[in-house]
Amino acid sequence: MELLARVKQSLERGDFVDVDAFSDEEQQAIRSFNLITTKPVFYVANVDEAGLAHLPVHAVEQLAGKKGRRAAYICGKLEEELSQMAEDEKASFMELYGMGESGIERIIRVGYEVLGLITFYTVVNQVMRAWTVRKGTTAARAAGKIHSDMERGLSGRRSSPMKIL
Repeated sequence: MELLARVKQSLERGDFVDVDAFSDEEQQAIRSFNLITTKPVFYVANVDEAGLAHLPVHAVEQLAGKKGRRAAYICGKLEEELSQMAEDEKASFMELYGMGESGIERIIRVGYEVLGLITFYTVVNQVMRAWTVRKGTTAARAAGKIHSDMERGLSGRRSSPMKIL
């Protein structure tokens, strides 16, 4: 009951439930509640061209930082223009606006970081595929995501296990 009361107080204040503020045993109990406020969160702001280097982006980043969250931003208009360009034009266009990566790429990168995910690549017969796995997953376990026989085959090797970072 004490645990539920603490969770309720947090929710009544309008805060997210910070699972890390609880003991390991309490964290297990809280996770079993499946509260949406315990899920990973990051903020996304759609800004205009002028906002890419000014106040709106910094304000969103500050707000997210105060809450212990991450932020990403996108300029929908520029993303639309980028989507219609040839690959060779994209680099110079992005450089003009001081963009190291597109907004879509930034949102995906931050989302992966917040969720603790990475991409595991496989190449078979000159065909490359990308698989999403949790950061820290062993290579054998990642291979098992593709096909369970691969996991058994890699796990049976006597060499030290590879770990995907």
